[in-house]
Amino acid sequence: MAGDCSFDIVSQFDEQELVNAVDQTRREVKTRYDLKDTKTEIVSNQDNITILTDSSLTLKNVRERGERRRRESAAGHSVAAGALTRPC
Repeated sequence: MAGDCSFDIVSQFDEQELVNAVDQTRREVKTRYDLKDTKTEIVSNQDNITILTDSSLTLKNVRERGERRRRESAAGHSVAAGALTRPC
């Protein structure tokens, strides 16, 4: 029965992985031919990551690249783990 089982989800966040993803995205923006002249700036602090740029298309591209970097970095590490507390 579903009532007899429980599943706990534990989220762990590695801040250094996020810092690395932001730094990699900054480097990519500076070197990619289609992004390097866009005057894009990525600002991060404890609570936020802000992307400043002059077009919505550039914003979309930079955001997607940053999210991809974060996912690739997290794929090598356990970001969320689940455990059955009572087997079903």
